Amino acid sequence: CLVPEAHDMRWITRRRRADWEKAHKTTNPPVLTKRASLEEAIKLDLLPSRDAIAIKIVVGEMPQPKPKLKADLWGICGCPGAAEGPARVVTKYEDLKKVQPGDILVCPSTNPTWTPVFGLVNGVVTDTGGTLCHAAIIGREYGVPTVVNAQKATEKIKIGQRVKIDATNGAVYIL
Repeated sequence: CLVPEAHDMRWITRRRRADWEKAHKTTNPPVLTKRASLEEAIKLDLLPSRDAIAIKIVVGEMPQPKPKLKADLWGICGCPGAAEGPARVVTKYEDLKKVQPGDILVCPSTNPTWTPVFGLVNGVVTDTGGTLCHAAIIGREYGVPTVVNAQKATEKIKIGQRVKIDATNGAVYIL
């Protein structure tokens, strides 16, 4: 039997209290600032990851252009599918209220406050991101074709331009 006595649970409370006290006696983990030296980082084993898979997840993969598709911009697939509509370039939260049903949302990136907009748009194109970025995850959740890491999309696409996206291939066409 794991419990010393079926009705006596005080031993769990004592163990949890001991764990809590031990945790509060330890110091906070070290923090590297801009002034911290490489030697300090090496000593503390706090160097940035050099794992290619981790970098792809955090930063995003580099787009792989497919010349035969003749797209104007390239990104990576966040959620497969195709969509067409007028571009709505949004670079700040305050401009989200201008998004109309059927728009293609073009933005630097998204965050949780942008989630309701995914229910209105036909597609999403972001300047940055990877397969696990917010836009890609919410795009998949809503079933909205999403192209992420289409670098400089917000600079090249203008508000109101007709845009077609082939998210499955990471292709963005300015019509």
